[in-house]
Amino acid sequence: MGAIVAFTIAACGATSSSSTTTTTTAPSDVASACTSDADCMLVDACCNCSNGGGRIAIRKDQLELYTKQRPSECANVACAEMVSGDPSCNSEAECRNGSCAVLAHRNDQKHGIPR
Repeated sequence: MGAIVAFTIAACGATSSSSTTTTTTAPSDVASACTSDADCMLVDACCNCSNGGGRIAIRKDQLELYTKQRPSECANVACAEMVSGDPSCNSEAECRNGSCAVLAHRNDQKHGIPR
């Protein structure tokens, strides 16, 4: 049950941002616990980047469960027909403090200027 709640909160836009990172993690360690960046991946939130939303970070081994639960968890979410400016749309997944998180790209040699 904790994983369902975690995905619901994360998929529906539980985000906080700073100038260089957006942390989109579920409060449940079950759904997002990690030991390395390789454990994590980005998935579309209820609304994707082409529809006013963003992306969230989950553990790779949770993808099937997330994919199954997403339609029912997002059934009552209305998405805007617009390209999102959410930092998660230009980001990558990382393992931060033992939880999968969204790392927004910075203006640097590796990633260039954020979109």
